[in-house]
Amino acid sequence: MYKRCLLWVRQDSLFRDLVSSLLLSMTDDIALFESTTHDLEGFLKEVSHAEPDLILLEESSPFSAEALLVRVLIAKPGTPVIVISQENNWIHVVRRQTVRLRSANDLIDAMKLN
Repeated sequence: MYKRCLLWVRQDSLFRDLVSSLLLSMTDDIALFESTTHDLEGFLKEVSHAEPDLILLEESSPFSAEALLVRVLIAKPGTPVIVISQENNWIHVVRRQTVRLRSANDLIDAMKLN
């Protein structure tokens, strides 16, 4: 059976335990890979090694800062990144898509808000 790989970056251990137990109890087709690095280059190596189907970050994680998040999205295009806010229960789902322009219509399609 194929297990979806979820890369988790933890900040708060209580929050991490709660979310990981929730995810693992809901389904058995998730392999949870926990990041142990504290720097972006190490994190990008972990992303490359784990090849996650989804990256889950806490809003307080240094990797959820916009400039760093863009580098994560570039390193793993097409992989959704979910940023969870503990303060207000918002989640931000971020995806990146790369498209090769073949015509002006491709640019126009990319500019449309979906």
